[in-house]
Amino acid sequence: MMKILVVDDEKTITDTMALFLREENYRVNVAQSAPEAFELLSKESFDVLLLDIWMPGDYDGMGLMEKLEALTQAPAVIMMSGHGSIDIAVQATKMGAWDFLEKPLSMDHVLIQLKNISQKNRLKSQRDAWKKLYLEELEIVGSSESTQFLKKAVVRNARTSQGLYIWGQKGLGKSLVAKSIHENSKREGLFVEFNAEQVSSREAISIIKGFSDGDLSEYSLIKKAQAGSFYIKNIDFLNIKTQEFLVQLLDKSVAEVNPPRFILSGMQPVEKLREQGFLGEFLDKFCIHKIAMPSWEERSSDLEALVKFFSLKAVEKWGGKLLVLGPDDIKEISQKKWKSSFAELRSYIEYKHLSA
Repeated sequence: MMKILVVDDEKTITDTMALFLREENYRVNVAQSAPEAFELLSKESFDVLLLDIWMPGDYDGMGLMEKLEALTQAPAVIMMSGHGSIDIAVQATKMGAWDFLEKPLSMDHVLIQLKNISQKNRLKSQRDAWKKLYLEELEIVGSSESTQFLKKAVVRNARTSQGLYIWGQKGLGKSLVAKSIHENSKREGLFVEFNAEQVSSREAISIIKGFSDGDLSEYSLIKKAQAGSFYIKNIDFLNIKTQEFLVQLLDKSVAEVNPPRFILSGMQPVEKLREQGFLGEFLDKFCIHKIAMPSWEERSSDLEALVKFFSLKAVEKWGGKLLVLGPDDIKEISQKKWKSSFAELRSYIEYKHLSA
């Protein structure tokens, strides 16, 4: 049941609204001043705050809006005023208000807004639950020195929107790191992936543009990644023409609202790519930040933790009992010829789980 706090210095208004909303099966508290409301908000959480702007006291409704930033979980705010203006409405919206209503209130309109907020909260809860499960899949497992460095690199690079290049041999989890950085950032758009190895150099530009002969089409991967991250993996396969196109694309995106963040990955360090003839401007603009993936040997002490993690995931996926591996089993796994690929390790653990 949605919990609402009604704040107005006129008691007849708070009493009338409380009575009406309770009849609509909402839980309602009331306050006659902004300080009284803030005291209530500091003690318990509310889903919605119906807040009058002009009230006597140390501070009014707008002052309370500023104080909401200090709360761990601030409610959605519907501002109310009998002396509203466009400027005040714009200011309230900029401060994060859900809506601005003029008195006398239309209670039908209030109910519509409450239902919209309820739906938004429900979707957010579902999205947060999904994201939690998704982030568990993106967990970088292990406690070795190299793994600790990698975890810190994810946090550090999630805070910036500049170009990032992740490099290292195949199978070390470059895509996992790219996705983790996106999910740990504040970017609200999608994570869009393009694999340069899977298409010809002639097809690459067409696919990125969305099969358009001119400007980017509505099917463009760049537009899909708006306000999100555009991940280009295996850049070792990009030819000069595609590199030039991407540089032009990056230059144009600077002037756009909420452009995507570019994350690249490949097998060679930047210095090696330069030696191989990669466009200097491309490397300078897209590889501002760099992450070198630790090798399997550098993460060898993480093997037992990885096996346990993949075993738990196998139980979640297939059911059954947790696979228990002894020292000899771990030693056997560490000596496998495919040991450079974490994906193959996971497949092997799933195979052992199903066989058991």
